Amino acid sequence: MTNITINRSQRRQQIIQALLEEMATSGYHQASIQAIAKTAGLAPGLIHYHFKNKQEILTALIFQLSDIAKTRYRNICKTDLSTRNQLHAFIDAALLQNDTAEPYAVTAWVMITTEAIRQHEVKVIYQNVVDSSLKELKYILNQLVLEEKHDFTKQQIEGLAATIYSCIEGAFQLSASAAEVMPKNYAASSLKALIDAYLPKN
Repeated sequence: MTNITINRSQRRQQIIQALLEEMATSGYHQASIQAIAKTAGLAPGLIHYHFKNKQEILTALIFQLSDIAKTRYRNICKTDLSTRNQLHAFIDAALLQNDTAEPYAVTAWVMITTEAIRQHEVKVIYQNVVDSSLKELKYILNQLVLEEKHDFTKQQIEGLAATIYSCIEGAFQLSASAAEVMPKNYAASSLKALIDAYLPKN
């Protein structure tokens, strides 16, 4: 990889990170190209050199946040986990607040869901991310049901996967909008406990 390629990649990352920070502090619509450039420490012209418009930066940010969650999940699963613990790891990767969590990610993700309602192009990308997560959840749940011999239908597994994902997204929403009145670090442990009660270990 040449220095030019590395520099281009670094510049793009600076810009994506700047949008993330601007969204978390000012909102997506207030995150102008000028504001993004200022936060990134770059000239506005460099923003347009690397991205044709703000929506293209947003698209790159969606993929980046999705990759961060996947990387956290893979890192937790580096040890030989049981299927049940893999399910727990999926939840921890999404909800656990620790030193591997991107501090602005939750607020930015909630804003992305809003833009998915407003912008068809963003909706398509967002749905693809959700679909990928649901497939992973359904795979883990199917393995768990088979291993522990739970009497669950395909429809029940799909419904449980959707419910788990809905709880994760709901926790994001509350964290972004009502963190001051929600219990600290409640989401991951509570959701795992609810699932374990619904699917008791056989």
